[in-house]
Amino acid sequence: IGTVVEAIFQAHSYEEPVIRIQPLLTSRSKGLDDRANPNRWWNTIGDWKKAESLIRQDA
Repeated sequence: IGTVVEAIFQAHSYEEPVIRIQPLLTSRSKGLDDRANPNRWWNTIGDWKKAESLIRQDA
């Protein structure tokens, strides 16, 4: 962080710029085998897909 703050001081037009550093929460995929998860976009047999096909047939 020190290197980044120093670079900001060197490049910024103000003599003492305001720098706020905040914690950030992130998540990453753990690579789990979730092929059975109906909420995944690649899952074509989920309940949402069946409901969508029924709506198209009635239209």
